[in-house]
Amino acid sequence: MVTHFERLLRLFAVRLLCIKLVEATLMRIAVVTQNVDVLVPLRAMLEEPGHSVVHTTRIDCLMRLAERAPIDLVIADQQFPDGSGVELLTMLRREQPQMLTAMLMAAGAAYVPQLASEAGAVGLLMLPLEAAAVDKFVERVEDERERRFALAAAPDPIVVPAPIEFHGMYGSAATMRATFRAIARVGATDATVLVTGESGTGKELVAHALHEESARRRKPFVALNCSALP
Repeated sequence: MVTHFERLLRLFAVRLLCIKLVEATLMRIAVVTQNVDVLVPLRAMLEEPGHSVVHTTRIDCLMRLAERAPIDLVIADQQFPDGSGVELLTMLRREQPQMLTAMLMAAGAAYVPQLASEAGAVGLLMLPLEAAAVDKFVERVEDERERRFALAAAPDPIVVPAPIEFHGMYGSAATMRATFRAIARVGATDATVLVTGESGTGKELVAHALHEESARRRKPFVALNCSALP
């Protein structure tokens, strides 16, 4: 029979699990912009569901922030003192491929979407900001983040070596490869070879391969069934 104390422990464990699941979905977001009129409302919209927001105006400061604690998402303006948004996203794609990136886009900047996409951005935030658009953007980023987590957690695919064809015999296992090498090595000599094995294991195929690897390959290969001889 479950006691009251045990029920409380189970309830506490469930609540703790829920808290951990919620925390796992929250992101640490860096906003790189000099525009305070953009930063203030954007920070409020991102922090409302619980995301952590840090702010900087320079690329070098962003990299120092990333060294202190992992950053899940970088939202970059089009221009700042030590570079452009495209330059920043390109650098992050090369040096921090696990970091998601996005760009702020002012009306009329028709060239930004293509450049941002080529630099690896997962999305754009149109200015002026709208709460509904920011929420939709965050959902898209979270979906991409979950997709990457799933890919990272997936087991590596098993690579099966392609079978090798050797004078009518096929195989990719180490033992078969060793057999093929031994046939090629012995076939090049004048040594007499005794091939043994149970019925159906391919003794005649080995004998034929030895003939093909020998200096007598242009002459007929004659197979005799010794048990049928009188």
